Amino acid sequence: MLHLLKFPTMRERLHILQAKFLLRPQSLPANALPKCLLPYVTQATSKSLWSQLSQSNTIWRRHSPFRDRKALQQAIKAYRQENLDAIRSAPNSKLVRQCHPNISLDPNL
Repeated sequence: MLHLLKFPTMRERLHILQAKFLLRPQSLPANALPKCLLPYVTQATSKSLWSQLSQSNTIWRRHSPFRDRKALQQAIKAYRQENLDAIRSAPNSKLVRQCHPNISLDPNL
């Protein structure tokens, strides 16, 4: 039912919010503390929570690097479409297969 209302699942919401959190320091001014620390916490050898989050986030791992918010929105849309396609191709999702094949607001609602 969530796909009819254009609502993401809780897991999708978690990944979307984490990806937005990871993108936010890149848009800060150059003298902001998170922007200054970014090169140190994003190193491959870093054991910080930041690097763990960036490696575990599905959106960030598949579609990075992001330059701006628009690229992130496109990646989020692609991620949600991939999840909908996976749900529709499941063996016991007969009713979902009858619904619209893309993420959009149902005009009948």
